[in-house]
Amino acid sequence: MSNGTFTEFLDALRAFESGVDYDRYLSGQITEAQIRSWVGDDNWNAYQAGELSWRDMQYTSVNSLGFVGYQFGEPLLIDLGYYLDNTGNLWTGNFTGKNGVDSFDTLKTDIQEAIILDAFGYNLNVIESGLEAKGTSLDALIGTQRTYVDTNGQSVTVTLTLTGILAAAHLRGAWGTLDLLNNGSASADEYGTSILKYIQQFGAYDTPSFSTLIAAHERGKTLAFAEELWHDDFNNDGAVADYAGWDGTQADGGSTGGSTGGSTGGGTGGDGVATVTTISWMWGTNTVLAFDPDVDVLDFGWFQKDNFSIAEVGGSVIITITGNNQTYRLDGVTLAELSMDNIRAKDAGAVQEWDAALDSAEPAMPSLSIADVSLQEGDSGTRLMTFTVTLSAAAAGPVTVAYSTADGTATAGSDYVAASGTLTFVAGETSKTIQVTVKGDTAVEGNEAITVHLASASGATIADGSATGTLTNDDAAATLPALSVGDVSMREGDSGSAELMFIVTLDKAATGPVTVNYATTSGTAAAGSDYAALAGTLTFAAGETSKMVHVVVNGDTVVEANETFSLTLSNATGATIADATAVGQITDDDTVQDPGNGSGKVYLISSVSGADIVGFNPSVDRIDLGNANIHSFIIIDTPQGFGFMSPWSGETVIVQGVRLADLSVENFGFIDNNHLREALSGALAWENGPVLAADTVYMRSHEVGQVDRVAFDPSTDVVSFKFYGSRENLSMSDSTEGVVIADLSTGQKLILLGVIRADLSPANFEFTFTQVREDDLPGKIGMGQASNIQIVDFNLPIAGGGTVTGASGATDGVTGNDDGALPALSIADLSVTEGNGDHAHFMFVVTLDKAADGPVTVAYSTAHGTATAGEDYVASSGTVTFAAGETTKMVHVDIAGDLLAEGNETFTVKLSNSAGATIADGTAIGTIVDDDAAVLPALSIADLAVAEGNGEHAHFMFTVTLDKAGTGPVTVAYSTANGTATAGSDYVATNGTLTFAAGETSKTVHVDISGDTVFEGNETFAVTLSNASGATLADATAVGTIVNDDRAPDQGHVGNGKADTFAITWAWGTNKAIDFDTALDTLDFSWMTKDNFSIAEVNGSTVITVEGNNQTYKLTDVSLAELSLANIAAKDASAVSEWTTALDAARAAHDYDLMI
Repeated sequence: MSNGTFTEFLDALRAFESGVDYDRYLSGQITEAQIRSWVGDDNWNAYQAGELSWRDMQYTSVNSLGFVGYQFGEPLLIDLGYYLDNTGNLWTGNFTGKNGVDSFDTLKTDIQEAIILDAFGYNLNVIESGLEAKGTSLDALIGTQRTYVDTNGQSVTVTLTLTGILAAAHLRGAWGTLDLLNNGSASADEYGTSILKYIQQFGAYDTPSFSTLIAAHERGKTLAFAEELWHDDFNNDGAVADYAGWDGTQADGGSTGGSTGGSTGGGTGGDGVATVTTISWMWGTNTVLAFDPDVDVLDFGWFQKDNFSIAEVGGSVIITITGNNQTYRLDGVTLAELSMDNIRAKDAGAVQEWDAALDSAEPAMPSLSIADVSLQEGDSGTRLMTFTVTLSAAAAGPVTVAYSTADGTATAGSDYVAASGTLTFVAGETSKTIQVTVKGDTAVEGNEAITVHLASASGATIADGSATGTLTNDDAAATLPALSVGDVSMREGDSGSAELMFIVTLDKAATGPVTVNYATTSGTAAAGSDYAALAGTLTFAAGETSKMVHVVVNGDTVVEANETFSLTLSNATGATIADATAVGQITDDDTVQDPGNGSGKVYLISSVSGADIVGFNPSVDRIDLGNANIHSFIIIDTPQGFGFMSPWSGETVIVQGVRLADLSVENFGFIDNNHLREALSGALAWENGPVLAADTVYMRSHEVGQVDRVAFDPSTDVVSFKFYGSRENLSMSDSTEGVVIADLSTGQKLILLGVIRADLSPANFEFTFTQVREDDLPGKIGMGQASNIQIVDFNLPIAGGGTVTGASGATDGVTGNDDGALPALSIADLSVTEGNGDHAHFMFVVTLDKAADGPVTVAYSTAHGTATAGEDYVASSGTVTFAAGETTKMVHVDIAGDLLAEGNETFTVKLSNSAGATIADGTAIGTIVDDDAAVLPALSIADLAVAEGNGEHAHFMFTVTLDKAGTGPVTVAYSTANGTATAGSDYVATNGTLTFAAGETSKTVHVDISGDTVFEGNETFAVTLSNASGATLADATAVGTIVNDDRAPDQGHVGNGKADTFAITWAWGTNKAIDFDTALDTLDFSWMTKDNFSIAEVNGSTVITVEGNNQTYKLTDVSLAELSLANIAAKDASAVSEWTTALDAARAAHDYDLMI
């Protein structure tokens, strides 16, 4: 937020510097007598008569040290070129006449507005050069906050602004300000006022850029600039735009040079606007001027001929300031181009020096330049590339120059024809051309370059003697063909071996040979027993687009799941690889054997990757779970039938048409895994009619989608997990209905109506299986666990003592050969990029391995895995129908795209209830490929203030937070660093590393305080974060403030029985403690307004803060309730009102405390 316009800044600075401050005069802080002593009686009387304005009076103010108006003294005016002698501010020397200042009286006028702008530019030049030497700049510092140690030892935080720096540099000098900015060294003036006070007091006004202010000074524009400022308000009249070009960025290419940034001018070929450059003493600078001889002027003021020398070096005029390590260079301007119209000097000797130099100058020669050119090479034949050579001006006689070509990235002979020769310009000519022959081709290559050099010029100089000719490639790169290998499946057979043939294809024929390596990798199929491992290389001759890879498959009669392996392509030459991996599926074709007693079948279910079971007869058939355990799957009951489901992927095997209630223990073979046995026994017990306890509700997991809403009294009722059959994904959360306990895998929920989690305790829960653990619950409440209970003993052998291995599912009939078998259905996995909500979708391919003689139908439905229906994709179900002869159909599933970075997600599409065909591969995984960029969490550490203590164990606990939980571990290093507090004496230095586990968002850093009983100011140190891994750093530094809690030594008058008056004044950066007698003493606020101070009570002491002045008064051990308006003296009504409000509120609070 701005404090005002630039003119308002100048008003404030002038009022402060001259002492003639109208506001302070009205408030009684300065008197008429003081103003008369500064401006003189005549000027005061002229003001009273209306002949002078208040501002005019400020220009005439002279203080006791002889400083005038803006506190201009002779040394500064000498540096700025206004004054020639230094006699201690007695003003008996000579003025130079710069900007019309030729006497002490003319100095005491509004010309000071031009001089202060000169001072600003001069000081900024010094500061910017000094900052650059330290690797920084005003641009980098302005707008930042910095904390410095003031001259009184207090830490002061200021915002660096350009007007604050301008005021500080004028009041404390450019070098003092540079010392603060570079080294943090604060200083104070002879009155004790800190440089930091100036930066705060005069900060944040609107201002031109610092480069504009520097340029205005160096270009002699300050008088015009000042007139522009005072004509209208600076912010409305466009003054910044008028002068923004002075910083060296104008279109004529004028450069900025010298160690201090130099100054710029109109320059040769400039904008035609006259620029006057004042030649002044600026030690150690080398100023480059873009000087236009047609209009620009050099003003030497009172410089004498011995103060400078003139030379021409390399086609530029060099003016050297004698004995000052200083030059001005008129870049690209010769002495012959100048005339006395370009020179302004008051000293006759300086005029004669220039006259002689210009008379002896040789006429300037024109200069030669050659321009770059580019040309498309073409596909064949030749083209001419034409280079243009120009003279800057027509010559009076002939001009010759030699030329020759040279290789760049282009090669003479193959890309172009080398050329050399001589150009001749007759008198008056200014342009010639050089032609180089370029050769076309159809090779795909980058742009290529040649160079043409000029040399040996006669009658002219060479300004730009080299040109680049660019041969632009116009040939399109050929696209290599792409290799792919397709998935394939085949029936296993009962014995011997067969070949599974992968087809490898090119999407287009290659013009040369293509090779690619291939190798098999086991999946669920094992090399050696199920197939023969294979590796090798395919070679496509030019024109070929298809090759075969033959893999031997071993047949058997074992009932087992379909098995897979993969074939991978690698190391292609002459082509790219589009699809590198194919899945080979060995389809099991063996029937389930009768258990041996003629009564039924045994179905092996060892995973949930197989097809559903159809035709299960609960009266005679059995399920064998083999080596499965609780981590393999969970038990579920659905309207379609009971079954088994992976709690992670959502894959299922359903025994179609059979519910758990239809089964008994006899339908299951021996179950080796205790936890799986307990889970299944619980579900069976519930479905077969359990005995239920009073005041008990039962949580289950096997009833897919079941929601129970029950009334629940936490004082008497219990939630039992006796029949719960899942190990994973148990959750408990509050909802608008009540506490929701849910199994996230099956969606079964128990809602305790009207209850919140805070109402519950461990006594409300009864666990019976070890697989139900509280650490699966978000928000632990300390639940205990009962010992394991097996509801049903499943330690039963398989009927008939047989052992069955094989695939899930069963096939009626007897084992035979593959002839006449029904066609087999398969659905292929698919991956699709998610998108951002546009219409992305899956098209799953369902295939028959051979055409059927009649119609084939199969049902399909989606099921969530890590992807959720409704949020990530649109649930879909239906029936696919193949007409006779058809072998391919599509299943369409829409994606719900978003912008969340969440990782790839999956769901499944399952085939079931086929008619006219068997199901070989009934499950496809749909992978939604995330295309959103992950945003790392951001680390921050918060500031903290802690009371010091007297040596007991006081400490800081800094909080380090992540703005969101990381998906993996996050680490960050931390370390302490001294501020005004010192490690060892004030606190204990520490460093280390914090580690956030996945999901954690907060950690603490512990720093011990070394307490004492010494009264001192608050002290600070820093804790800095670094080397973050798994997160970014948002706020890497915290300030720890050790708050002094020791009583200050007594100050003020004590025990004299007299009334003391304490004046509340502006005393920058002080913290004064007053031993205040409420019966006798007074605080005098004079003309302070309520906005100048604030009142607070801290730890039983009244604290008065002088706003914006880093200053406090503390009435030690005197509360606000002990004070009255008799203790307050103030001339401003708002100040009295502020105290009345504070004291009334304090007494009201005190009276209330007494009442209770």
